[in-house]
Amino acid sequence: MVITKLTFRPATKKDIPRLVSLMNAQYQRKTKAAYFTWQYFESGYPTILICALDKDKLIGMFGLQKKLL
Repeated sequence: MVITKLTFRPATKKDIPRLVSLMNAQYQRKTKAAYFTWQYFESGYPTILICALDKDKLIGMFGLQKKLL
């Protein structure tokens, strides 16, 4: 795979189907759309999920939650 240009941006709820597909392709433990909604869009903590895209293809993600320890 040749990566041409990566773009990083915050995820939106419209990205959830692609996030589920990417996660389920990589891990044995499968997840559903409700997980992303709860964890990143309805969390009790300030949260951001960043999408990494090669053109329009979602190729990665990372999420951060602010928690006081």
